[in-house]
Amino acid sequence: MSYLKKFGVCSCSLLIIGILFVGSAHSQNANERDILLPKAANANVPSIYLVGDSTVRNGSGDGSNGKWGWGSFLGAYFDSTKVNVVNRALGGRSSRTYITQGYWDQQLELLDAGDAVIIQFGHNDASPVNDTSRARGVLDGIGSEKRDIFNKLTRQDETVRTYGSYLRTYISDIRSRGAIPVICSLVPTNGDVIDDEEQFATWAEQVATTEGVPFLDLNDIITQGYQEVGEAKKQKFFSDDRVHTTRTGAQFSAKMVVAALKGLQENPVSDWFSDKADKVTSRRNKAEEASRPVVTGYGEGLFEVGELMYQSDFDDPDVWGVQIEEANSPIQPRVDFWNGFLEVLVPGRGATIWNKKKFSGNVAITYKVKAPSTYVDELGIVVRDINVFWHASDPKIPDALFDQDKYTGAFTSYHKQQGYYASMGGRDNTTTRFRRYPRTQDGEPANHLALTSRDGQEEYLIKPNRTYTIQLVVFDDVIQYIVDGKVFYEIRNGDMVKITNTDGSIKEVRYTNERFLAYEEGWFGFRLVNTHHIYSDFRVYRLRPVE
Repeated sequence: MSYLKKFGVCSCSLLIIGILFVGSAHSQNANERDILLPKAANANVPSIYLVGDSTVRNGSGDGSNGKWGWGSFLGAYFDSTKVNVVNRALGGRSSRTYITQGYWDQQLELLDAGDAVIIQFGHNDASPVNDTSRARGVLDGIGSEKRDIFNKLTRQDETVRTYGSYLRTYISDIRSRGAIPVICSLVPTNGDVIDDEEQFATWAEQVATTEGVPFLDLNDIITQGYQEVGEAKKQKFFSDDRVHTTRTGAQFSAKMVVAALKGLQENPVSDWFSDKADKVTSRRNKAEEASRPVVTGYGEGLFEVGELMYQSDFDDPDVWGVQIEEANSPIQPRVDFWNGFLEVLVPGRGATIWNKKKFSGNVAITYKVKAPSTYVDELGIVVRDINVFWHASDPKIPDALFDQDKYTGAFTSYHKQQGYYASMGGRDNTTTRFRRYPRTQDGEPANHLALTSRDGQEEYLIKPNRTYTIQLVVFDDVIQYIVDGKVFYEIRNGDMVKITNTDGSIKEVRYTNERFLAYEEGWFGFRLVNTHHIYSDFRVYRLRPVE
């Protein structure tokens, strides 16, 4: 269950934008303007809008040419008394020309707060940037590059941008109206029809990730579905052009879109599903590939990723131990295990969620985490403290770490433990640090490793609603804290590091195993304070030395 349901917050409508690169095979030419698109039938309920090309809505959406887009069948999965599903995709358009021809401005006039937009472009974006036929192509990538052209089709000057830049325009405009953007990768074709099909899918995911937007990897999820049904049935899903789908093919794709929506960490349309959607099994975006550790920094040439030792998709709460600080906050904390996620909301207090399995030796631990901006105003929480302990234990009685009288959820109670600790977005999202515990011994301050060189640097701080992949490494004397494949901190024997002395002063010393004994085993714990986090895909891999 999401907190949207728990706190009774109603999200009104969803705009879904599909971005694809396909050639339009019907009468609507890409240079035609002022084509009338559907509007919401019921003004008293929110709307899900679909924006994209002919793979979402082919022709007039009635299959008159034997070709269908998946948007024509999505409405069956939603309760029409609760939400409109409005398919405003238009054949022949790219992420660029849907804007330049004025259709996006028309959409914005219809958009209300709480609506949702699903965006799926890509097929047509791979076309020529400037010609006398369509002039609909975009620049490659997701950067800020631009090209000034005299458009041969429109006979006007135009500045053409990257695929990612156009996607960010959609996202920004939708959010400015209080609506919810959802980005899709382009749906797959029947064979190698579109150049750089996978590349456009990757760019869509990169934009969605960096902008903190829900992402449906339809290119991958539908491809997996095709593999499951078999080649013979798949061929019946496509028309002769190998791009557009038949009625049965579009119905299959619509079902996969619903499966992808149900697989989101937070599904913005779940309250509007019909009974038909309840029967669809959720599907996730390449979860296993995204979680697999990277080998970088000190790890290169030193170790390689071995077998998967342990995983948790948070379907068994009993393997996790919860420690929550007592506080006077009127809002009670919430810890929920649902649909493959751990969701923790702790207004006005701290919490640590321990995995009960002890991990030892050379390992890489990975997980995903998002700090939603939801409820910041309502509950007084802030986006902060994506923190973690690993190879942690009590220095005297190792498993006393689970003694709730000794380790209470209050941050200072953990200063006596030994282990490694990393903090992203500490102190109300101003610091990014790495520490080696204990910070106190027998109740008195202790000298401890404290790396703080990333403090105040924006690229190392939390962006709300963005899903991060965290990786923690222990390999002999090498310790790493890695976020989205980038090393935030790493240390090994012989490095010069800063320690905090008992009097609070800072001293630079050489990091040696004699001075800092390596921790070879212990427990893992999520740590957070006065915030809201959603965790998924917890994995632990064995690391092997490179031969």
